[in-house]
Amino acid sequence: MNNYLQSTKELIVLEVANNHQGDFEHGKKIIDVYSEIIKEYKNIFDFAIKFQYRNLDTFIHPDYKKSDLKFVKRFLSTELSEEQFLNLKQHAEKLGFISMCTPFDEDSVEKVVNHGYGILKIASASLDDWPLVEKISTFKNIEVIASVGGSSMEKIKRFYSFMRNHDIEFALNYCVSLYPSNQEQLNLSFIHRLTDQFNDIRIGFSTHENPNAYETAGYALHTGASIFEKHIALEDEEKGYFQNDYSVYPEELKKWLERLKEAKIVYGNPKAREKIVPLELEALRGLKRGVFASLDLEVGTEVEIDNSYYAIPADENQLIANDLSKFNQIHINKITPKDSSITYENIELLN
Repeated sequence: MNNYLQSTKELIVLEVANNHQGDFEHGKKIIDVYSEIIKEYKNIFDFAIKFQYRNLDTFIHPDYKKSDLKFVKRFLSTELSEEQFLNLKQHAEKLGFISMCTPFDEDSVEKVVNHGYGILKIASASLDDWPLVEKISTFKNIEVIASVGGSSMEKIKRFYSFMRNHDIEFALNYCVSLYPSNQEQLNLSFIHRLTDQFNDIRIGFSTHENPNAYETAGYALHTGASIFEKHIALEDEEKGYFQNDYSVYPEELKKWLERLKEAKIVYGNPKAREKIVPLELEALRGLKRGVFASLDLEVGTEVEIDNSYYAIPADENQLIANDLSKFNQIHINKITPKDSSITYENIELLN
């Protein structure tokens, strides 16, 4: 197992779904174009490219294969062969992507594992598809990310317990299964609840907003998400290939990644603050009041409120008002005239 979920980088999943249009060359072009987009971000994020597997012979009931149902027509019209999917997978891996795939039936689970994908994805619709989930649980050599769109907390807990009991390495993606999702429907605060409830696994955000919604991934990052899934597409006007309402084009993804990078920089981490505090203290020293003698101080005199006062500016080596506390005993070791600054060189300080 590759342990991609153990990485300290955020994982960006680019979902091709059916946007390859059943056209192998178009699918390959999507991978090529987006591999160029991510180059400047690969030192910041990990990137995966994701496909979907369905055994259409059994996934769609025979009586409905010629129907006008939206999903039936879409799946059948964009079908790729097993060999074509494998070629796309290998091409993506050659360009530095982690390979990832969503199986929608038991046969496809076996193909995802046998084809050597790095990560298996469980779609929101399949979170409680127990025949499918049971099948996935029989394989221990692949990591799993599951989306929880439309699921109650009780359902999510049940899935979590099942995966834990079967010793599966997995993560959960918060998801709003509305295509597209508007801002009022996102409720990203729920990510906080997921990170609190399941604090031993990674939590992500699978997005289906309008293509020009560039800020939401950054908000999700600040609520605890570390995996981000985004649908991608590529226009080909001659062939009639265009984006849908929740997939991005390359320039839109670049803007989205840029906002996420900025959010990551602003968010930082607690350990990094340790490097900033000394700089803050240096900047704040100019505002701190220095300690001055309010009368002539003899050697051995304890510095107290009654024989000192505080004013700016403070010399670099001068005692400051912050030093005068019940935690310190300060005695003069050199005669200090009235109105003179009391320096660290001229005192004995006992903490």
